[in-house]
Amino acid sequence: MSKNKEFRITLITYLGIIIGALNTMLIFPRVLGAEKHGLVMLLLSIATVFTQFIHLGVPNILIRFYPYFSEKKSLFTVWLFSYLLWL
Repeated sequence: MSKNKEFRITLITYLGIIIGALNTMLIFPRVLGAEKHGLVMLLLSIATVFTQFIHLGVPNILIRFYPYFSEKKSLFTVWLFSYLLWL
């Protein structure tokens, strides 16, 4: 990977973090109000906790059952897509 591409990826990542922080700190409270903003933050926190538990076992399941799923391409694609939705 070239240095220019690495720099571009890093810049896009930091830009996404800055936009997300500004969205959370400035836009959400003004648009949603205090109660709805609190509810959104609660739901995001709960989703983050559940995601950590999902990550405990799914990568090992992917490694273990890859030979089985790779023979059935469509089943593997559906299963992988459904896992990525949980992320």
